[in-house]
Formats: sequence, structure tokens, C-alpha cells
Amino acid sequence: MTRAAAALCLAICAGADAYERIIPTDQAHADIVGQTNYQGGQSCRSLPTVIGTASEKELSEVMRRTHSIRAVGTGANWNINNMACAAAGGFSLVTAAMCEVDELTGALPFYLAPAEGTATATAATPDIKVDEAKGVVTVKTCVTVQALNEYLAAYRTEASPTGYMLPEPGTIYAGQTVGGAVATATHAHSLVEGSWSAKVLEARLMTADGEVIEGVSEATRPLLWRALKTSGGRLGVLLDVTVRIVKHRMIKVSYGDELSASDFIIDVKQTAMHVAQA
Repeated sequence: MTRAAAALCLAICAGADAYERIIPTDQAHADIVGQTNYQGGQSCRSLPTVIGTASEKELSEVMRRTHSIRAVGTGANWNINNMACAAAGGFSLVTAAMCEVDELTGALPFYLAPAEGTATATAATPDIKVDEAKGVVTVKTCVTVQALNEYLAAYRTEASPTGYMLPEPGTIYAGQTVGGAVATATHAHSLVEGSWSAKVLEARLMTADGEVIEGVSEATRPLLWRALKTSGGRLGVLLDVTVRIVKHRMIKVSYGDELSASDFIIDVKQTAMHVAQA
């Protein structure tokens, strides 16, 4: 069990029937995860029980015994239609305890991380596994986007003295978990590299019956691979994903168009109309 469970006030499943609801009392950001979104503005009307599991075995037991479960990561969603909520009587799964290293998770607000980066950025961890030969990294979905980027930047070897990075860092919201970014197709800053879902080469998934499907890729399970990348948690719980990495380099962010305030308001209204019609 990691300290993340305590930090998030989670109810850890000690046994098959030992599910306990703990009502948060601390005012820290992380204390609301699983009950509202990260800004506190949207809550689950279904009032699911907030839980955490410290291993795949525990998660499998929960998956088999409950009728509804949603992995909520750090609560980085808007949730206007309760899309990220489990049904009444179900569970909101805060995934932080699935990681070995608390500092890589959303157990604490990402904006409290030290300016020089996490202390664990250069330490070996089963939560993030770099394969330099293949040019990929396999990361547990409980790791935050910020932690992954920091870890890769600090992963300096003879092959890459400057460290590594994602082809596009995908830091539109650095406190989001990798699992949440993939499951919701969180956009990034590049028209070439695509969203977080587009980054996934391979994934591991735990289905509703508690079974783990290994090595889901375009070559092995093309339909499932496409579906789970923007599944919103409806196909099961993503355990880890493999994405491409490149040698660390400087990148430039530029904007091709500048909108006037009036044009921006028009765009916002048109977007709202499209959302309402969807």
C-alpha cells in the first residue's frame, strides 16, 4: 500500500467485502477527487462510493463484484452529463494507489510540485519503463502527465544525454493522469501529433469481469485498440499504455491566427451551439 491512499482519503479494499466510505474533511485539492471534478464545479449526482485499490488483484476483485465503476484519476473533467460518474451504488476509482511512487501521481495537487521537478524523476520505478532501443515508454495510467514529462526529461543516458520527451508533450493540463488523458482524447498543442489517444501504440486493459487483456495494439486487436483510446472508461480500466518517445529537443509553440475579441465571442457561441446539437 502506498501513502497515496492516505493522502486521498481513500477506502482501500482490504477484502472482498470490505468496502468502506470515508467522507473527506481536508480542504486540499486532492480531497475532492472522486466526488467532484478538479475545480469543484461538477459533482456526481449518483453519489458513487470513492475507493482506491493498491494492486491489480484488488482491482480485479472489485471489478467482478460491482455493477458500475469509473476510474476518475485526478478528476480532470467537466462532467456536465455525469459521463465520468459511476451509477448509483457504484464506485469512483481513484487510481493513485495503483502506482508505486506517490510523487508520480495525483495524490497531491500538481501545482504543489517543487519547481525543480520531482525528486523521483531520475529514480528507477516500475511505474515508468523506458525502452531506448524501441524508442517507447510504458507508463502506468495512474502517473500524471507532468510526472511523465519530468521523468523522461531527466532520463539521461549515453544514448541521449539530454533526456527524452514525447513527440508532443501534451501538457494542456499537466495534473491530469495519463489514463484520463488517453480515455478522453485530451488534445495537445500540435496538429501533426494529434491528441493523447493518438499517442497510444499499445495498452493493457482490465475488463468488467476483472480479466486483463494484454498487448492491445493495432496489430493484435485493432477494433478494441481504436475503441479504448477514447472510451471514457466504458470498456474497463486502462492499466498502462505504451507511447513513442524521442530525444529531448527544444520545441517552439506558435499561433497562426490572432482573433479579435468580437471574433472570439462568435467562435465561442458557435462552439456552444454545436455542443448543444451533439
